[in-house]
Amino acid sequence: MYIEYTAKRQIKPDHTEGGLYWLDVKLTRCKYEPQPETHTTIALNGKAKTLFHRLDQTYDIATAYTDDLDQIAELHEFLASVCGGESFKVDLMGDGAGLLQTAMLHPVVYNVERYGTTDYLHFSFKVRLV
Repeated sequence: MYIEYTAKRQIKPDHTEGGLYWLDVKLTRCKYEPQPETHTTIALNGKAKTLFHRLDQTYDIATAYTDDLDQIAELHEFLASVCGGESFKVDLMGDGAGLLQTAMLHPVVYNVERYGTTDYLHFSFKVRLV
């Protein structure tokens, strides 16, 4: 997965705030989870009517475990920089040479998991294409 983002929080020592950066991350999970946005109303007689607004293109992402300190710092910087609802560009299946799509974290949370007692970490989050 290829990501382009603007650094805003938890800036790496060799990066600057407001700078445009990219990273290439190996994934262990990239699961498409379409989420329909609907609104259902129920009349007094019990009949329901559903209004369909849109179908959100959401992906459940998990990175491969890594002990590369530079990549871990970049992932922390990326996720901290977009967890305020900021958008970023992503190529979910490629290396950035293909179509870059605008995306946001959805919901605006992420998880970091350590493999046992090692220094290997992996990150998981959900992305919604906008």
